[in-house]
Amino acid sequence: MKKTLKILIKLVAGLVLLILLLLLVTPVLFKKQIKEQVIKVANENIEAQFSFNDFGVSFFKHFPNFSFTLKEVYVVGIESFEEDTIAGFNSFSLVFDLSSLIGKKGYSVRSVIVNRPVIKAVVLADGSASWDIMKSSGDETPEDESETAPSSMKVKLRNFEIRDGVIWYNDYQSLMSAGFNNYNLKLSGNMSSAQSDILLSVDITGFNFTSDGIDYVKGASLSGRFDVGADLENNLFTLGENSISLNEILFSLSGVVAMQGESIETDLSFHTGETGFKELLSMVPAFYMKGYESLRADGTFGFSGTAKGIYNSSDSIYPDVDLELYVKDGVISYPDLPEKISDISVVFKASVAGSNPDESLFNLEKFHFSMAGNPFDLNFMLRTPISDPDMLGNARGKINLGSVSSAIPVEEMELSGIIDMGLAFNGRYSLIEDNRYDEFVANGSVTLSDISIAMDKMPPVSVSAAKFIFSPRFIALNGLSMDIAGSDIFLAGRIENYIAYVMKGETISGSMTLNSELIDAGKIMSFIPSDTIPNAEEVPLADIRVPGNIDFKFSSSIVKFLYPPLSASNIEANIIVRDGTIKIENAGLETLGGSVNLTALYDTRDSLNPIVKGSVKGSGIGIKPAFETFNTVQKLVPVAEGMSGDISVLFEFSSSLGKGMIPVTDSITGKGSIESEAIELISSPVYERFSTLFKLDESFSNQFKDVSVEFRVENGRVYIKPFNTKMGVVKMNIGGDHGLDQSLNYVVKTEMPTRYLPESMKTLMNSMAAQAALLGINYKQPETIKVNLAIGGTVKQPVILPALAGMGEGSSAATTLKENARQAVESVVDETKERASAELEKQAARIIAEAGEKADLVRSKAADAAQLIRDEAEKNAQKLINEAETKNAVARLAASKGADMLRREADKKASQLIEEADKQATAIVEEAKKRAAELGG
Repeated sequence: MKKTLKILIKLVAGLVLLILLLLLVTPVLFKKQIKEQVIKVANENIEAQFSFNDFGVSFFKHFPNFSFTLKEVYVVGIESFEEDTIAGFNSFSLVFDLSSLIGKKGYSVRSVIVNRPVIKAVVLADGSASWDIMKSSGDETPEDESETAPSSMKVKLRNFEIRDGVIWYNDYQSLMSAGFNNYNLKLSGNMSSAQSDILLSVDITGFNFTSDGIDYVKGASLSGRFDVGADLENNLFTLGENSISLNEILFSLSGVVAMQGESIETDLSFHTGETGFKELLSMVPAFYMKGYESLRADGTFGFSGTAKGIYNSSDSIYPDVDLELYVKDGVISYPDLPEKISDISVVFKASVAGSNPDESLFNLEKFHFSMAGNPFDLNFMLRTPISDPDMLGNARGKINLGSVSSAIPVEEMELSGIIDMGLAFNGRYSLIEDNRYDEFVANGSVTLSDISIAMDKMPPVSVSAAKFIFSPRFIALNGLSMDIAGSDIFLAGRIENYIAYVMKGETISGSMTLNSELIDAGKIMSFIPSDTIPNAEEVPLADIRVPGNIDFKFSSSIVKFLYPPLSASNIEANIIVRDGTIKIENAGLETLGGSVNLTALYDTRDSLNPIVKGSVKGSGIGIKPAFETFNTVQKLVPVAEGMSGDISVLFEFSSSLGKGMIPVTDSITGKGSIESEAIELISSPVYERFSTLFKLDESFSNQFKDVSVEFRVENGRVYIKPFNTKMGVVKMNIGGDHGLDQSLNYVVKTEMPTRYLPESMKTLMNSMAAQAALLGINYKQPETIKVNLAIGGTVKQPVILPALAGMGEGSSAATTLKENARQAVESVVDETKERASAELEKQAARIIAEAGEKADLVRSKAADAAQLIRDEAEKNAQKLINEAETKNAVARLAASKGADMLRREADKKASQLIEEADKQATAIVEEAKKRAAELGG
């Protein structure tokens, strides 16, 4: 029997040994095949490249338990994220209970260890995210949970560790990044037991947070030690004296947390104890604390609070939170600066009612400091913030700006002057709504004296005197005298309904007067580097929308205004900002050698198509300075480049506004008139070609006399109604049109002395007289002759085709003479046509290129408008969801569905807009090709 038992034991031992050997040998023998299969399956399911270097098993590393380890695992992006590591780790280890590998009850995981994990999450400007890598599986059929096989993996976790982790998030869409370079976490305890003591430690260093290029947190550290008594059976967790440290601030946390379904019941308290004031300053964003390393701070601060109640986000139930912050005997100083900020004292209390936020109370009982012997005090209390804000506050003190720069490092800035304030307010917001201003207390004043601000790359600003007087109804500005880089400005007026504007966003109204002897905008702008001024093409249309809750009237009187090349004087204007529009009423000024009266309306209420419309009336305006000053004149009247003289003009117009509030020239429509006693042609390719074609003597003048022109602008062209004028002894009737693309399409009917004709045409006329004599006709050569000129080509390269006009029809002699004249004209014109041919080819190419640019502009504007539609829909969708947060589940579900519908409709409209714009763009290009083909004959 004993012998049999020994044999049996040996057999069992041998069998176990064989199994163990097989477990060890099998992964080694088939390592390559296993590795290739794992990588293949992973890559078939993700839009990324998965790889790992090796894997291993061990009975000895965590003896007597079995461990499985993946080594050097990485997920690398493709396409837009090519060669970017999305996630990876040096090693990932699972430690199994050895007995579970032999039994049939599933594998039991005792420990998880992740060594040096790296996670880099990126959102590109187009919204695509690096972690969105799972492939869609086509038609997915949800599994019946009742038929799902139970998992063979049993988690009896006792230890979970993350070592030397790196996590980073970059969002290029919102210009935000956050992350840390060293993350360690250790969680231990019997997490499979109903009752257990769980220990958690967390250490993070190198935490950074940046938004819009500003470093709010840089190199911060966070650590925590938690001892939690866990009743996993009842989901009850008891926290002893746990600690959390943020930089140099140590928090203690204790209490109880119970999880009941979707609700979490809390009874927590936390406090810092008495901590050095400098440690509190370490939490101020790095952007605002340059030179913090040399700062000396004394005093103490404390922070404490409680959180009691139920948290349930789906039902919008939150615990009640009480907070208290104090600072005592605070002093801030810098060793290299003569002044300091002393007597800093703060007491702030807040009671946030989670179940009924309207019962919340915020109370800044005390905020006090002294600088250069000048004390400053502030207090503020807010009750019933939701239903009817009840406010009480005071601000009183004097701030010497010169002392600010003597107490705090202020880089690239010089300050001086005094701000003296005494303000008090007390009352409920409903008193303002009900116009019971006499029951609401709001009084006091803010006085500025001898203020001077000099900053790098900004114009110097000084305010000699200003006083703001506050009352419940309005703020009165009793005169502000300011100088900006030598430009003087005096402002006075009042601002009404400011409390309702601040509290509820209601309409703020008021009136201001502005007086100035000189505003030199060119000098002011010269202080600002050009690379810091946004290009008008880069300013989104959404940024130029005039707020609808502003109702202001400005009356201005400016003796002289300079903004090279523009110079204007004696400006008087009324500007009204109201209902999303800016209206300029009867603005009068002297400029360009004459006087101008302007009325205009900028309307941005339709953010997708902001417009401007108005009228300009001017007299004695110099053509040359007008052309050199205004880009619109250069576009609409390109022939004015070589003209001089004074004109009177009337122009009524409307236009779409492009980026930067600049009119889109192609969209300008309008009509008007131009009158002048004389316009002189100084330099004009048309005139030069005309004088080359005809022999002109001293009796010919380069001046247009008694000009009266009516015109209209539409579809990118300026149409001139035929008008009569004279250039010396040559009578002219001019009519036609020209385009913003510089193309010309004019007919000039002339009546000129015969002696001006080219020699070839004179020879022709003599030949015609001889032929007429042979036919028995007494033909006498006229002293004047009518010649029609067709002017085409472009402003820089005009093409002029002459033709005789006014000869009688019907007689054979006349027919013969006309035919001979036609042949003579053709002989004169042939050479002109040959020279024009090359120019027409260039013009055709230019037309196509400019059409391409216009098409791109149409598509670009449509893309901007489409994005605005989507953004507006997202804003309204989020508003719908937010408004439903405090309501029941049905209302929240309806809001969610409504938000989705808003997004879908917006996306549909945006797509239609882009599609229509693409059709328009294509039509523009096709039309240009057609015009180019016509030019080519």
